[in-house]
Amino acid sequence: MLKAQLLHEVGEWPLIESQWDELATASAAPYASPPWMLSWYRHALSSRCSPRVVVVTDRSQLLGIAPFYVDSGPGGLNRYRLLASGVSAPVQPLAVPGSEGDVAALVAATLAKAPTPPDLVTFEGIGADSPWPRLIGDAWPGAGRPWLHQDMSLPAPTLSLSGRSFQEWTMSQSANFRQQVNRDRRRLEAEGAKFQLATSGQDLQRGLRDFATLHYARWNPRGGSKALNARIERMLEDVARIWQGSERFRLWTTEVEGRTISAHIFLAGGGELAYWNGGFDEDWAAYHPSIQTFMAAIEHAFMVGDRRINFGPGGQAYKYRFADGEDALKWVTLVPGGSRKSLTRARLTPAHLRRAVASRMSPARKQQVKEMLRKVSPRHAESPG
Repeated sequence: MLKAQLLHEVGEWPLIESQWDELATASAAPYASPPWMLSWYRHALSSRCSPRVVVVTDRSQLLGIAPFYVDSGPGGLNRYRLLASGVSAPVQPLAVPGSEGDVAALVAATLAKAPTPPDLVTFEGIGADSPWPRLIGDAWPGAGRPWLHQDMSLPAPTLSLSGRSFQEWTMSQSANFRQQVNRDRRRLEAEGAKFQLATSGQDLQRGLRDFATLHYARWNPRGGSKALNARIERMLEDVARIWQGSERFRLWTTEVEGRTISAHIFLAGGGELAYWNGGFDEDWAAYHPSIQTFMAAIEHAFMVGDRRINFGPGGQAYKYRFADGEDALKWVTLVPGGSRKSLTRARLTPAHLRRAVASRMSPARKQQVKEMLRKVSPRHAESPG
């Protein structure tokens, strides 16, 4: 018999974490795993927000999970977001294959009668082919049809690893790419460079400190990082500790004479390797250390049997130097039917317009707008993103 439960307390989660992680692995969804999502909850979620995790079971077996939390959206609306939204994509509900419809129906019914029911439910950076927004919207109880709106979309370049070796993939690249990569690797090795996957606790701690230093050095002159802050640093330390020795948290570095000049973080699960973020030393830019670090990570992914690499949302040119495919990610808002539907849509309009404009701006243009707004009012520094 299927049963849905709404969890509000962290103490209830350990009872389901193992099965939750099995679902995330089976779904090849590293960012939907409990070590990632719950570390984000422990370290990055504001104290003003509360978890709203819907767990669907069949007897003692976890059938699906929708790990939401509630915060204050535009105009003070009750906004339900998936854990780790905004810091990683794709994030998504999970279900045993074939049970998505049943799980979505119970998720919709449970959220609708929550103590603080949602004015809107957001799916941020979910796969464009994901059925979850539609399934939950179609199953929402009560009068009035829910409103589904796609706020924006972004590409996520990918690389398929299945059915070939690292050498075969390398040979499929252009002669110019191969020549540049080989030349830069020889130059770095002549300087004593080492390409390393952090495995010990000490190496992970040091690597994460170096990663943060490089990331901030690159982004602080550009108005600051949206991806990293002290709370996210603590979250990453927590994830690295939990997954130490499993190679599900992969921190790749390039070092020269004990100095880290490039550091990049990947998450793995179910054959999917997801690139999260990185940084490199501008003094070594001519050697393209990030390209070399990526090459080491890709070679290792082939070796351990990963099936695909997802380079994350955004069509930056460097990602397409490796990619042979592309996912589409979408940002979707669901507004339940009922008496508050019209008010909610009215309050959302300005935010949707900003997202629509931002999604059509190049990264360079976004940075120009940020700098202009900062000169007018520092508090608007982050608004165009």
